[in-house]
Amino acid sequence: MESFIPIAFVIALLWVHFYFESRRHKKPDRLERFFAGLWLLIRRVLCFGMALAFWGGSGYVVYQVASRSVPVSSLFWLGLLLPIGYLFVHWGIYGRGYRQYDFLDDKPVHEERKKRYGWRW
Repeated sequence: MESFIPIAFVIALLWVHFYFESRRHKKPDRLERFFAGLWLLIRRVLCFGMALAFWGGSGYVVYQVASRSVPVSSLFWLGLLLPIGYLFVHWGIYGRGYRQYDFLDDKPVHEERKKRYGWRW
C-alpha cells in the first residue's frame, strides 16, 4: 500500500500527458479544459514553490557569508541556485513547449494554450 500512491501518481501524470497529446488538434471539451486548468494550477504552485526554495537558499547563503559564518567561496553556490530558480519561474509561467531541449518554443506554445483553454495568465 505504501508504494501505491507514488505509482498511481506517476500513472496519472503519464495518462494526462497522453490525453492532452491525443487531443492536441481537436476542439477542447469541458473535461480537457478542467484538466488543463488543474494542471496549470499544480504546475504553478510547484514551480513557484521550488523557485522560492532555491532563491531562499541563495538568500541564506548570502546571509551566512555576511554574518561571516561561512567562507566567501560559498557564494559560488549562487551560480547554481539562482539560475535553477529562474528556470522554475520560467516553467511555472510558460510550461514546456513541444521541443524538449529548446526554450524558444515555450512562450508561443503557452500563448496557444491560453487561447485554446481561455486562460488569462
